[in-house]
Amino acid sequence: TFQEELQSKEKIKVAILDTGIDYTNIDLDNNYNPNISYDFVNEDNDAIDDNWHGTQVAWIIWAEVNWGWRYWVNSNSDLVSLKILDANGLWTSYDILQAIDYAKLNNIKVINMSFGWIWDPNTSSVCNAINEAKLNGIFTVVSAWNNNSDILNTIPAWCSDSIVVWAIDNTNTKTSFSNYGTWVLFAPWENIYTTSLNNTYINVSWTSFSTAFITWLFAKELAFSWTLSYGEVISNVKNTY
Repeated sequence: TFQEELQSKEKIKVAILDTGIDYTNIDLDNNYNPNISYDFVNEDNDAIDDNWHGTQVAWIIWAEVNWGWRYWVNSNSDLVSLKILDANGLWTSYDILQAIDYAKLNNIKVINMSFGWIWDPNTSSVCNAINEAKLNGIFTVVSAWNNNSDILNTIPAWCSDSIVVWAIDNTNTKTSFSNYGTWVLFAPWENIYTTSLNNTYINVSWTSFSTAFITWLFAKELAFSWTLSYGEVISNVKNTY
């Protein structure tokens, strides 16, 4: 079966730049990589989630979830928590830059960034870091964000080398809140089943979780396509979904 074949492949390192991951979760503990996960907020190796957002994103990447709330284990994902958002969901550009550079040094293949903010001149360095990641063969999948505006106003969605994901509803139409623009992929957003802190399960929405779907697709594609170029992987993902 597809799942058996996927299990036979080498695990793909996926860095989740977020609030951390609850690595005590019964679903996530076996796919969490404690050796290279890092907390850039508190500057230590314990990148546990003290919010909830990162854990919810991680579970969607770890498990392919469909509209019927069924999933199979995406066992080729090696989840690396790079905590750059604190318990209140706040971050600094400096921590993001550190995390992207850290991902390059640790052979990360895919980066998930399910957050965004209004563009300002002081954050253009984030785009430069994403470009450097691409030159190192890293796919950076980012949220279009949620204020129904053009991604030209949003970081990191504005960055030319970001793989931007917007949210669609069950009629395959852009949601009323999702940002929009060129060079985007899309995925479901509403009532996505996932886990949260303390081994609980809930339904979530917004482009953060649409982004996790597409990150999953990149991890899956890379597991089967080590010999393909960066552009070929992009094309395969776009044609798959």
